[in-house]
Amino acid sequence: MRLIRFPEGLVIVEKGGVPIGQIELQIKKIENKEIGYVNLFYLTPEYREKGYGSILIDYAESYFYKHKLKEYQLRVSTTNQRAIRFYKKYGFNLLRIEKEETVPRYRMRKCLA
Repeated sequence: MRLIRFPEGLVIVEKGGVPIGQIELQIKKIENKEIGYVNLFYLTPEYREKGYGSILIDYAESYFYKHKLKEYQLRVSTTNQRAIRFYKKYGFNLLRIEKEETVPRYRMRKCLA
């Protein structure tokens, strides 16, 4: 259903015809406002720190900007320090900690200009 509502929000990253990553984006209503939301942001380990992550961030921001959104959010495990450093490098800030069944997650957001 999400793919039907947000067809440009699913991107598979390939290199040489082999999938190396994925990003899934959607627009959600949270606290009575529409925001962009990153459901999934993933690169296989061997392709991290090679510039693909910044390309995915640029894609997400273009997508959300096109939809006239002022911010977007994502969640990340509190133990995933590498991802947290990456998101902070690109301007994300911590909103809150959300406790779940298995692992607490940070909800992070980035405001768009």
